[in-house]
Amino acid sequence: MTPAALDCLGIGALLAYLIRNPLPTSTQRLANLLILSGICGYAVTFVSSRIHAFDQTFLSFCFCWLVWKASLGFTGLFGGFLQWRPIAYLGKISYGIYVLHAFAYPFWLWALYSAPLPGYRVFSRLHLSPGIYLHPVTTHLMQAAITVLFAALSWHFYEKPLNNLKRYFPYSRRQT
Repeated sequence: MTPAALDCLGIGALLAYLIRNPLPTSTQRLANLLILSGICGYAVTFVSSRIHAFDQTFLSFCFCWLVWKASLGFTGLFGGFLQWRPIAYLGKISYGIYVLHAFAYPFWLWALYSAPLPGYRVFSRLHLSPGIYLHPVTTHLMQAAITVLFAALSWHFYEKPLNNLKRYFPYSRRQT
């Protein structure tokens, strides 16, 4: 719930402020402190069985650093990986992945047990044991594949056509 995430929202607001109003020399130092405190703090909360109240805060430090570095642009091997076409495509459909991932597991269960031709029958005809298609790794891989499929369909048949309507509504700044 939002009130429980005010620390994370505040860290994001601080990042937005610092990007718009950069400090001359201390921004890099602050970023290094942020990632170091985030990693160390999360490690302490992960190891400790009593201090779980701040694990989300420390993770938000790490993600704040990641977003800040991404806003500057990644270079090198990691930057090249992010520009690789399959990864860039996942970035393009990432909103659909975020919104539709919750539907993948129910769809997988439907396909496995309730579809017009249930998946368990298909797998048994292929002489695959239930241990294979019911294994958690298989379930997670299928959920990932279903999520990407749903997100790609959403992008191509819903989001992209809506985005193409932008050309009919030009953006103009208000005069102040």
